[in-house]
Amino acid sequence: ELQIYSFNSTTSVLTLKDSEDFGQAIYDVAWSSTGNYILIGGKIPTEVDGEIQVYYFNGTSLEFKAKADFGDVDSRVRAVDWSPDNHYVAVGGQYSDDTYEIRIYSFDGSSLSLVSQVDYGDEEEAENAGSLSVHWSPNGNFLAAGGYTPNDTKDIKVYSIRM
Repeated sequence: ELQIYSFNSTTSVLTLKDSEDFGQAIYDVAWSSTGNYILIGGKIPTEVDGEIQVYYFNGTSLEFKAKADFGDVDSRVRAVDWSPDNHYVAVGGQYSDDTYEIRIYSFDGSSLSLVSQVDYGDEEEAENAGSLSVHWSPNGNFLAAGGYTPNDTKDIKVYSIRM
């Protein structure tokens, strides 16, 4: 379940503002830089398990805006992040066969469209790789992905992004 809280720094009290059911598990949550969109990724119990969803938050309530499926049965979205301009989202995910992929989707305010994807790790040994974190650079030109690769070096990879 996605839960949004307000925090009062004077009293140190968290107050629940709104919540939305997601499914089986949420693995990552990211706010847009404007603070009014929330991106979530995880696993939902349907025929396509991995999914990302975008919600608009007006300060008091959540409104569903868009979703995109990731993979097949038993797939999972492990990591999500917004580009600095809020027009793109990065997603690191795991398929049911334990292969991993990083995807970039465009977001127009109401829908998500796949624009790019890359395997994470050595394709011959992808079952031993894992993308566990993705983050955009502040200028939006690069995407850093962290996890572990087939040789177990726990690499950080940096991808050049030209949109």
